[in-house]
Amino acid sequence: MKRSLRSRGFTLVELVIVLLIIAALMTIALPGYRDHLLRTRRAVASSELLAVLARQEQFYIEHKRYAASLVALGYPESPFALDGEGNTWPALAPEGVYLIDISMLSQGFALHAQPQRAQSADRACGTLTLNWQGLKTVTGNQSAARCW
Repeated sequence: MKRSLRSRGFTLVELVIVLLIIAALMTIALPGYRDHLLRTRRAVASSELLAVLARQEQFYIEHKRYAASLVALGYPESPFALDGEGNTWPALAPEGVYLIDISMLSQGFALHAQPQRAQSADRACGTLTLNWQGLKTVTGNQSAARCW
């Protein structure tokens, strides 16, 4: 019987080729994944602003004035942090990707969702703002319609 001198397994060249293929796929996929995370978190923040607006309108119906703080609307603190799944946290919590705040204006109020930590990479939309009239604005270079 004749034995093969070559042992079974992978050569170094084969392993390098596989690693190069994986690196190329990651280079293509990773930016798209990051963009998807930014858009998903932004959608969670805009949804939260709409929920705060609804609470504010309910407060107005009951008290004939707008609430000056988020605590008056039933939130644990004002401002509060929002994570990527829509959970509320204390303002300085490391889980927070948006800081939700309210500011009183002469005629009404404005709600703000300011990106924090990982979400601060969202320069396209920046801070999301919703006022008492339902006007939606952003501080980034994209249009409000695209960001909301």
